[in-house]
Amino acid sequence: MSRSRLPVALAALTFGLVAAVTSGPAGAQAPVTEPARAKAGLLPDVEPTPVSVSTASREGATGLDLVLSATPGATHGVRMRWGFVFGTADDFPEPGAENEFSGSSLALAFTPHELIEIYAAMKSTSNQNDAAYPALLQTQGDTTLGLKSGAWVMPNLAVGGALSGHFTSGLGASGAAFDATSVWLRGLATADWARTDEAPIRLLLDVGYYFENSDAATADAAQPLNKTQEWGLQVARYDRVTVGLGLEAPVNEWVSPFLEYRVDVPLQVELTRRADLKDDFTFGSVPHALTPGVRFFPLPSLSVDAAVRIGISNKAYLGVPATPPYLVVAGVGYAFEPEGRAAPPPPPALASAPSPTGTIRGRVLAGDPPPADIFVEYPGANRTVQVTSRDGRFESYEFAPGKVKVRARAARYLSREVEVEVAAGKATAVEIKLDSDPSQAVGTLVVQVAGPSGSVAGTVLVPADSASGQAEVRADVRAGEPFKGELKPGSYKVTALSPGLRSRTMEVTVQGGQTANLRIALEKGGASRASIQGKRIGLSAVVKFEDGKATLNPSSEPLLDDVADVMRSNPQVEKVLVAGHTDGRGDEGLNKRLSEDRARAVVDYLVSRGVDRNRLATRGYGADKPLAPNATRKGQDKNRRVEFIILEQSR
Repeated sequence: MSRSRLPVALAALTFGLVAAVTSGPAGAQAPVTEPARAKAGLLPDVEPTPVSVSTASREGATGLDLVLSATPGATHGVRMRWGFVFGTADDFPEPGAENEFSGSSLALAFTPHELIEIYAAMKSTSNQNDAAYPALLQTQGDTTLGLKSGAWVMPNLAVGGALSGHFTSGLGASGAAFDATSVWLRGLATADWARTDEAPIRLLLDVGYYFENSDAATADAAQPLNKTQEWGLQVARYDRVTVGLGLEAPVNEWVSPFLEYRVDVPLQVELTRRADLKDDFTFGSVPHALTPGVRFFPLPSLSVDAAVRIGISNKAYLGVPATPPYLVVAGVGYAFEPEGRAAPPPPPALASAPSPTGTIRGRVLAGDPPPADIFVEYPGANRTVQVTSRDGRFESYEFAPGKVKVRARAARYLSREVEVEVAAGKATAVEIKLDSDPSQAVGTLVVQVAGPSGSVAGTVLVPADSASGQAEVRADVRAGEPFKGELKPGSYKVTALSPGLRSRTMEVTVQGGQTANLRIALEKGGASRASIQGKRIGLSAVVKFEDGKATLNPSSEPLLDDVADVMRSNPQVEKVLVAGHTDGRGDEGLNKRLSEDRARAVVDYLVSRGVDRNRLATRGYGADKPLAPNATRKGQDKNRRVEFIILEQSR
């Protein structure tokens, strides 16, 4: 038989074996694992029985021969595969030569996590070409190490990616030359209709970018390599965009025919590397091949591959991987999968008459008026949470007769769970009463703002309280109308503001479930202790703190109230820097931190008095900017200060 007809004969033999195994001898019945049943899917007349997808590829990762699947295989599973390729060709890769090529590989993969697969492979090749020197070229120890990750994003669709390093063996060496390392980055997708029992079809997509560096292994060669030597040593020069497509048809639990198409498009090919300046780089030089094959499963964990890789390229080019006319591909794999192989989903249960059911019709009582939202849950049952009507009424889902747990909950109330006996064909009545949660109870604050002549319009400020979790409250009130709001229990400093009057702050305690009344009387403003002086807000006194601390002295609060009045009355002052200073005593680093903390304390106070925090900035200078020598107590007192510097001002 001529070599040109051998690929066709091998392909016919491969699919002849598939037909023989799937059809069986005349009159024989194929084994079945479950009763036949009507199917609805892409191929309704076929009874799909998926086989394991956790079979190793030539590189070790799960997949077909060259195309990887997007799934990492069974968790904690270990997969091994021995592979072999063989092919002969005339006029390859150079005209007038007879070439014989063989190669073997040993691959191993492990899935430590359901999303991750680690894989490795070691390869060796032998190439005999009667027109080349040396006639025999061999490689040993070409190594692949890779990591793959993927997951099912839909019942029959998985996506993932892989990253692998390829270490080419050096000239005359049996180990990897790490300076000749290539990297392969891949995106993967797998559509598996066998997994959802719709049809015995799997589609695989494997798209990547191969960073080629294997030619570095031949950098010490006496002269540049020709095409035969590049093929024999399995080296190339150019990066490639790789595209792999796979189709697998697991027709039963023993046989899974497949078809692969693979194309590697080299990038930035140098046309000056033409052999003898005769070759042209065309699509016929781009490596691409079609691989029909079949995967047998003689044992549940044992796979045997047989395929023919048919080269579609017909013109070798220097620096680009050559494509032989054909290669016979064989492989034997074994999978150790402690969590079991992929299995077909169980058959659907036979239709039967619906069981009698009942419901729960109830009402949740919680305060008057009731809270805005009352939720009803059914612990232990996979049911969506319900929301009652405004008066707390609800009707449950249908349940089988028996005891059902019902839980009601609402904000600021203690949840309550009851057990209801559901009767078939009836709506069982239940009433659930919720008690207030003492830790979540709120109180009511009523504030009257008054001036010298009676009630006035103004603004009421209640600062945030981190201890109780109460947010800041700011409300404008009309003359004669009090402020009324709910607050969490705690003590608050409430500030009242009104145009033309001095602001005032008073402390009040709010208790849960009770009403606290507060009247804040404002007086006409006297001489302010703060005023705008050029690029500063000048003070007639000094802001004081507790000795060595960032705690404001209460005597300075009226002074800062005047600063707040100035900022509220002058909106054209858009940004003010609060600068903290200390005297020269003590550690320099501690002084800077103390001055920064004191500046922040001033800002917090001004914000509590209605100044927008976005208008304020802080900086602590420590003792870096003294106004007087620190040698005397008078100088130290002068240097301990807070300044208000206007940074931004609109006209």
